[in-house]
Amino acid sequence: MTESWLGELFDPEEAVALTAELVAVRSYPGQEGPVQRHVAEWLAANGLAPEFQPTEGDRPNVIARIDNGAGPTLLLNGHVDTVLAVDGWSSDPWTPRREGDQLYGLGAADMKSGVAAAM
Repeated sequence: MTESWLGELFDPEEAVALTAELVAVRSYPGQEGPVQRHVAEWLAANGLAPEFQPTEGDRPNVIARIDNGAGPTLLLNGHVDTVLAVDGWSSDPWTPRREGDQLYGLGAADMKSGVAAAM
């Protein structure tokens, strides 16, 4: 991280831990409900008021708003579904494994880490 002020805004270890929590929840397409409820619980525990936007099946959208008065709006979004696990994993794809600064697990790079960063 090259910008010192950015490092003061968040804890990288918290981001890694949150990503690992999301990876540990299986979320194939159409089965996102459990991980979305985890996202909502985290948001609520951190002072936000998450809302569920129902969709078909158990795959709700989670919405959280931070009101900052009049002015521009910023939208952060992502998805928590993953591709299907295939043969060839050297470990359980839903058991996050950290090696140095790398985190391995299904969805860690697409896109559960991005959702964790937005959270």
